[in-house]
Amino acid sequence: MLNIGGPETTKDVFYFLLRLFNDRDLLRVPFQRTFASWIARRRTPILQEKYDEIGGGSPLIQWATCQGKGLIRALDNISPETGPHKYYLGMRYVHPLTEEAINDIEADGVERVVAFSQFPQYSCNTSGSSFNAIAAHYNEPGSSGLAGIDSIPPPKSQTGKVPRRPGTIWSFLDRWPTAMPEFAEVVAENIRHELSHLPPTVNKENTIILFSAHSLPMQIEVSATAHAVMEKLNFALPYRLVWQSKIGLGRWMGQDIASALRGLARLGQKHVVIVPITFTTEHVETLHELDIEYCSDLAREVGMVSVRRASAPNDHPLFIQVSFIAFSLSY
Repeated sequence: MLNIGGPETTKDVFYFLLRLFNDRDLLRVPFQRTFASWIARRRTPILQEKYDEIGGGSPLIQWATCQGKGLIRALDNISPETGPHKYYLGMRYVHPLTEEAINDIEADGVERVVAFSQFPQYSCNTSGSSFNAIAAHYNEPGSSGLAGIDSIPPPKSQTGKVPRRPGTIWSFLDRWPTAMPEFAEVVAENIRHELSHLPPTVNKENTIILFSAHSLPMQIEVSATAHAVMEKLNFALPYRLVWQSKIGLGRWMGQDIASALRGLARLGQKHVVIVPITFTTEHVETLHELDIEYCSDLAREVGMVSVRRASAPNDHPLFIQVSFIAFSLSY
């Protein structure tokens, strides 16, 4: 189960950022190691403050662990012939790292592996980076694939390299939301839940749905995901696709969510449901950016009455459907 991970405590923030800015699939600049160290130190206190406001750390790994346990229970039930099954977490920027997960897989003698990207839509910067880390691990043993360095020391329990297992069969799930109708149904159900909590006097049919996406995934796949969700809702509500989490001075996808909310407020819109469409778990970009910066602070600033945010899939029972993983194991 591949993801970027998130710092579980504020003391982990610097090393998380150091690895992130050393990732040449995400960012390529001259003197990258020097730049990564400088920008990580500069941004660490800013991000630490955000984590303090959501409980002191990211819940991403906790949610991923819940999802992994649920996936294994479902796989054991629907595909016992490919068992026993086991999940491994491979995080790009925090422990357990992708390369550590591969070491554990090899030490356990696993015969078949499904590299399951937790990014619903494909991006060279996210899914691609994780897949490149797997390739780097085999092509350059000991490499993290991050500008030639491993920014986080391995845990004390790590005993070093294990023998390569060239006979292990790998499958890769690099994007999947429109191939997994359960994902769209979970998102639609979470939207219905938020609509049900609007004041009874609100005309729900005029409530705007804002699908909020990170700018890294492929735009056409993000749009297709939003369309699949609206199909589940019979296109009964007005909706827009907006973009979040801009950093730096480079070009970003638009319209950004802040300007969208301000524009809707100027048009007299008072009720909005924000829907994160490119994430599978809660983390700082949902719990702080969407919940605090937009649903609370910006909504109050522009005079909106109710700006609610639909939950990420997390451990929703319908989301833990693994027929497509079972298919990957069976061929």
